[in-house]
Amino acid sequence: MKRSVIVFLCIFILALGAALAQTTPTTPAVPQPTATFALTATPVDDTRLAVCSAPTLPGFVPYIVRRGDRLADLLAGVENVTITQVAALNCLDDPASLPVGATIWLPENLLGIEVAFPVEDTNPEVDHVLITSVSKDGDVVPNQLGLTVTWAAEGSEAYLYPCPPDPDADCARPLNARQVPLAHSVTLRGFQYAGPVRYRLEVVDGAAMDYRDINFRVVCSQESLAPTSGFQLCPEAPASPVFAAWQPFEGGVMLWFSDTRQIYVLFNDGQRAQVFADPYIASQPEPTVTPPEDRVAPVRGFGLVWREMGGPESDLGWGLAEEIGFDSARQAAGTQSYTTYIQGPGQTVYAVTLVPGTDGGFWTQVAG
Repeated sequence: MKRSVIVFLCIFILALGAALAQTTPTTPAVPQPTATFALTATPVDDTRLAVCSAPTLPGFVPYIVRRGDRLADLLAGVENVTITQVAALNCLDDPASLPVGATIWLPENLLGIEVAFPVEDTNPEVDHVLITSVSKDGDVVPNQLGLTVTWAAEGSEAYLYPCPPDPDADCARPLNARQVPLAHSVTLRGFQYAGPVRYRLEVVDGAAMDYRDINFRVVCSQESLAPTSGFQLCPEAPASPVFAAWQPFEGGVMLWFSDTRQIYVLFNDGQRAQVFADPYIASQPEPTVTPPEDRVAPVRGFGLVWREMGGPESDLGWGLAEEIGFDSARQAAGTQSYTTYIQGPGQTVYAVTLVPGTDGGFWTQVAG
């Protein structure tokens, strides 16, 4: 009996399978993946990231460039990196020209504002926004001293951020604008350029928004010995005073500095510059040299270097006048620059560029 039941069930299952095969379409087999792959946003062999590393640096955050933005304004208060360095880290072709709408990466703590405030400073029950007061301690600000801004407002959130200096330019809130307390005081400092500056205090509560623009002009705390091309970059330090000697020649000039005891030779031919250690020892006898009429032979350290170079047969030729002592000054053209500005007699200023590891450099007269 049991065997008959089992045989019956097997015949039934086979018949049912055949019927289903005639009424149900066959589903094609789904191919199974044979290998895995990784998605990459940029080509893995792109060498730019080795130099333009801002997107991967700790403490750098994305920022969308607005119309009218300048790196000088965005980096005000950031003292550990320069405008040129940030431009290089972001592969920007020109630090003075930003591509609108592009995302660049900037230090997170823009403006140098570091404020920590409790959550209770916000008021979620306020259904309107109102800036009750905004004040600043001046309209003209030395770049190294900074400007103190004080405000009070009602709302849920407040933001302070830089705007394009043109008062008619649009100023949308930046992607990484830092939230500030509704009532606070902060000193804006670390400006690198002279000129007009604008900030915006924005207070929001839901869809409601109120803002005030804070306009002022930055002037350089330190005077520069030489003019700049483009934006007026403020020197980090004043010119260093030093006593010097100067002598003109047929083919250039010689300068001696008391602090370094170095002699700068500036040739007119090719605007070349060379620097020598002063070889002169006090009371050292001077050789007798007879110059032509209206010409002079240099003495002491100038004379020793001049004769070593070939004397009147050198590119300097004969001296045009005796050496004179005067109060000079030196000032670096930038924190990383190879160029130094040197105050000559009167209003004369030389720009001398010396490249390490070479036997000299170049010079030009930029004032006087």
